[in-house]
Amino acid sequence: MKKGLAVLLMLAAAARAEERFMLSDPEVGAEYGPFVYEDGAILEVYGRPLTLRRLDTKADALKQKMEQITLPSIEFRNAALPDVVQFLVDASVAGDPEGTGVNIVLPPEPAAGEAAPRTVTLSLRRVSLYDALALVAEVSGLSVRLDERGVVLLEAGGRAGGASP
Repeated sequence: MKKGLAVLLMLAAAARAEERFMLSDPEVGAEYGPFVYEDGAILEVYGRPLTLRRLDTKADALKQKMEQITLPSIEFRNAALPDVVQFLVDASVAGDPEGTGVNIVLPPEPAAGEAAPRTVTLSLRRVSLYDALALVAEVSGLSVRLDERGVVLLEAGGRAGGASP
């Protein structure tokens, strides 16, 4: 029975919304389905109703990782944004049990004469990496987007690196 549940969960993770699939059990020669994948769907397996749920995405796992890394203190006074981000990347490596840390991508600095480079002034105590980065983005006029590769800081209009995300 555990094998059947594991197969069901693997299929559910691979399926996209509104995608149909069948569950086959070669040991007993039975087929179950067709199923339409959607989060919260109830499926009957071995006569038992089971709820199908979407597995965490890589972005969800990244957010959870960032929330678990706690920074004891952060002090910045008119620090250049790239220096602040490098500090956070280094702190993510130091605080990550796996030692891999978090990738953070910045938008390009404004061209000379367009606008002053972004600086950060803040003082934080016992804050998660996620909250620290969110606050840095906020005081810098940026927003945060998590994806499977890391964190992307976006211009207020939702643009990263001068191109649409």
